[in-house]
Amino acid sequence: MEALFKKYRKRPSHKGGVGVWVWQAVWLVAFFVAGQLFAQPLPADYFTYKSKTSGKTYLEIYLKIDNSRLNFVKNQGVYETELAFTVHLFNAQDEKVAEQSFTKKFICTKFSETINPRLDQVFLFPFRIAPGNYTAVIQIKDRNAPRQMLKKLHLVVPDYRDGRFHLSSLLIASETNGRVDGKGIPYIGGALAPGHHRVSLYFEAYNLPAGSDGTTRQVATRISFINEKGKTVKSFNQKVRTNQRDAAFNLHLSLSDLPPGEYHLAVEQTDADRANYARSEKTVAVLQSPIDLRFKKYEDVLDELRFIASKEQIERLKRVPIDQRQQAISDFWKSKDPTPLTAKNEIFEEYYGRIENANRLFSNGPLPGWKSDFGLVYILFGPPDQIVVEKSEFSFMEQQIWQYRSLRLSFTFLNRSRFDDYMLLDKGYIMANYLP
Repeated sequence: MEALFKKYRKRPSHKGGVGVWVWQAVWLVAFFVAGQLFAQPLPADYFTYKSKTSGKTYLEIYLKIDNSRLNFVKNQGVYETELAFTVHLFNAQDEKVAEQSFTKKFICTKFSETINPRLDQVFLFPFRIAPGNYTAVIQIKDRNAPRQMLKKLHLVVPDYRDGRFHLSSLLIASETNGRVDGKGIPYIGGALAPGHHRVSLYFEAYNLPAGSDGTTRQVATRISFINEKGKTVKSFNQKVRTNQRDAAFNLHLSLSDLPPGEYHLAVEQTDADRANYARSEKTVAVLQSPIDLRFKKYEDVLDELRFIASKEQIERLKRVPIDQRQQAISDFWKSKDPTPLTAKNEIFEEYYGRIENANRLFSNGPLPGWKSDFGLVYILFGPPDQIVVEKSEFSFMEQQIWQYRSLRLSFTFLNRSRFDDYMLLDKGYIMANYLP
């Protein structure tokens, strides 16, 4: 990403406005917003499928944790923390029927890894329980923070062993070969996008109706994306012949022509005579390319180029005829591609990845996070090597100092109120020296 920035000229100073305060320095090795993210909803999901035991159903609960939510402490040259996980299952009568717990240690070798929301892990909690309605309470304690994360899931656990034609719940997987059982690695939280490799849909069918010969089973599968207004935006059909009474399906999901938004993903199966019917569905969100003008205003695309395109380049793009705009935006990013002979454009992915992270980390108030002062520095320089928090002994005011050792740079943000209203000092220096 250094190609985004002008060459380093001199180190900025941050003297103005700070000398009137008596500051107490507190060195942090975890991101200052970690406490805020700690309280945000945790990405979680669940999957139910048929058990071999009568009167029981398999339940898998998935939880995703990324590094930016955790509080790391530096110890002997590495950054570490430890989480204690506990999952409680309560039935419809609010009685605890099952519990699981374990601890997990997280270690990072670089500070930038401790605040990177792209570094995440998916945790699996398996249960075998009686069919019914349940509430799962997931409790997570961080040994480095005097708080805990809580997540509640309301679960519907069907009875797949009642002899009727059933579909399991649906599992969106980011990889099809990530697990021995073929289910793939669950995709938890966030929005699906065409750029996600090998997005697949996994589900199982039970008690498939037999055909006229008594053995061969032919089922028609219909997969539909239904928008919030109840309209089917996209669907496709597939016919399958099998000799198995129970069968597993792992299908590729094509998302390229879906408008961004939230959908009900519905799977329906019928036998050849349409005498038997089963259905399963779940809610999914779809996100398209940030430069796809079918789904995004041209003015918004140009606005997001402010940190990588010069004023002259943006003015030229503004004058492009409407029917040539998509090609012009694509050509602009091709000119930035450090490896033009490959399918991947590293600068494009890194740039919009930083915008996405900035929106998640710094959105506070009417402005999106990428337009904040924090977002400005984060997008231009990436996550810092170290953050220092200096708090006043006599007031609520504090300042954050972001340090970039490899660039020999540091930037100071002053909190002007009790509501995380941070202002970048020496903002003019960045605008004059690091914007195209």
